[in-house]
Amino acid sequence: MQLSYDNQAPEALLGLMSEDFTRYVDTAIPQEIVKIGKMLTADKTAGLVRNAAKLPVAAGDITKPGAMGIVPWDQSREGGSDWPAKRPTPVMRRGRVWVMAEGDIARWTHPFIRFAAGAGGSELGSFRGDADTASAAECPFVIALTDADAGSLVFVEISLV
Repeated sequence: MQLSYDNQAPEALLGLMSEDFTRYVDTAIPQEIVKIGKMLTADKTAGLVRNAAKLPVAAGDITKPGAMGIVPWDQSREGGSDWPAKRPTPVMRRGRVWVMAEGDIARWTHPFIRFAAGAGGSELGSFRGDADTASAAECPFVIALTDADAGSLVFVEISLV
């Protein structure tokens, strides 16, 4: 029989934003289904809304001004870990947030963002510690604040504004 209960929130959840740091969250309209904790970039296809977004598909997508931000967890939203296509989706442009490390990441380094499938994974917009045979690009406006092994959470700070 359980006699004690832990009512403290977990230290880290995928997409959880830090409350102790300045943050700026904007709205994007992804043209495809996106997962929490992924990097979104501008979709510049003619005829789309101003804030149309997509997952990165080229190294150039990960640099400013095309980068839009990281998709955070929204505790007010019901549903799973995916945001539906063509629906308003939050993107963190400045702040600290927990994301999943696709590959090992060392703290105080700029992580790499996946833009093409490679030996280390295939989920576009994922964070990792290396270029994975030229299928991920270094992201100079994101810094890892914690160490992380592949498949674990890493705390990152993003500053696009």
